[in-house]
Amino acid sequence: MLHSGAANKKMPKKKKKKSWKERRRERQIKNQRAQEAYEVQQKIAAKRKPRKWPKGKIILTVCVLTLILGVYGAWQLIPPATPSDGTLPVEVIYIGPSGQVSPSMAPISNVGNRYTLTADINSSIVLERDNIVLDGANHVLQGTEAEGSRGIDLSGRSNVTVTNTKIKGFESGVYLSSSSYNMISQNDVTNNYCGVWIAVSSNDNVVSGNTIASNEMYAIWCKDSSNNKISENEITLHGNYTIYIGSSNGITVSANRIADNNVGVFLYESSNNILYGNTFTGNNEHVGILASTGVWDNGKEGNYWSDYEEEYPNAKELDGSGIWDTPYVIDENNQDNYPLMNS
Repeated sequence: MLHSGAANKKMPKKKKKKSWKERRRERQIKNQRAQEAYEVQQKIAAKRKPRKWPKGKIILTVCVLTLILGVYGAWQLIPPATPSDGTLPVEVIYIGPSGQVSPSMAPISNVGNRYTLTADINSSIVLERDNIVLDGANHVLQGTEAEGSRGIDLSGRSNVTVTNTKIKGFESGVYLSSSSYNMISQNDVTNNYCGVWIAVSSNDNVVSGNTIASNEMYAIWCKDSSNNKISENEITLHGNYTIYIGSSNGITVSANRIADNNVGVFLYESSNNILYGNTFTGNNEHVGILASTGVWDNGKEGNYWSDYEEEYPNAKELDGSGIWDTPYVIDENNQDNYPLMNS
């Protein structure tokens, strides 16, 4: 017999089957969600993957790049032209023994023995030919203040004229070494270390009619050379020895205005030099002398000294001549016998 408790135990209820409509609806929802997930993945992939260019655009891009590279290559092979500011981007220009200018693009025209600058130049000029004229035509020859640099190098030259050039920014503005019978005339030589350098038996040269100003050390350095003439120059604003004459004889310094410098003229171990007709004014020291004697007048006129009246307050004019009656004494071996009353 069965116990009454077992008889009373309830059997588990069977799950109710879903209708086909419900099952279809669930499949539709599942498929829809799968489709949405697929579309999201495609969008993400599209953002990551680079977009393909149309074939036409690819060809056009290749052509443009080829053209650019070709132009650049051709430009690299073309020598640099003179910049728009007129300066020349080379370090040295040569006028060779045959008269040829190198490099050929240098802005220098040549007619016969005359060479003329046609633009400002940022470089030096080395002259290797005698018997020529270099005319700057008022153009600028600009250096970089490099040690040993020379604006116009006349080493070993003879019978060369340098004129109408503005020379600045070199160790030596005009450089003469073993150079003779040359003319440096009507130039502006400024802001160099030394304006005009004359040395190593550079004889019988003329430096005349130039403006030589604000060079760091010297206006004119003349060493171991003879019979050079320095005349009618405006020489101002130098911080050391303006005109230095060392171990040199027969130098004539005449009709220059030597003003507002540290030492106007310095003579070192030199003799038989004549200085007359010059105006010395505003210098810290007009003349410096060491182991030297010079002639300070030409027998008729001497020089103008801005401190004369302070030194000789009782001096008078000599017979209406414009010359003071009392010599201007420089040291025990040097004096100006005919000091000028007016500059």
